[in-house]
Amino acid sequence: MQLNKINVLEGKIRLLTGLHIGAGNETVEIGGLDQPIIKHPLTEEPYIPGSSIKGKMRSLLEVYLGKSTDGKPCSCGEPDCPICPLFGVGGSGNVEFEGPTRIVVRDAFMTKKWKEKFSNGELT
Repeated sequence: MQLNKINVLEGKIRLLTGLHIGAGNETVEIGGLDQPIIKHPLTEEPYIPGSSIKGKMRSLLEVYLGKSTDGKPCSCGEPDCPICPLFGVGGSGNVEFEGPTRIVVRDAFMTKKWKEKFSNGELT
């Protein structure tokens, strides 16, 4: 398998409903947050991890194509499957298809306008 071309897609995510991407917290302390959100370690600004975006893209595509009927990810591993070569095969899947996944999804950060609103405490 040889890399022939790279397509780059860029865009903006506009949230029309609430979104919560939680940070794992094993214990709940008195006075602590029970549902902390993911924040960038250097800027302390909320962001959407690329892995969350990729997972949502995969699940929506599987439902659209009828590849997920039981809510579990497709893991057929067949080369002609539209899901497995693009997103990868899960650990429990067949390994008829071997090779790297064909999609990389980067983290999504706030726009400059929303960074200013966030730093000013304007959350609406």
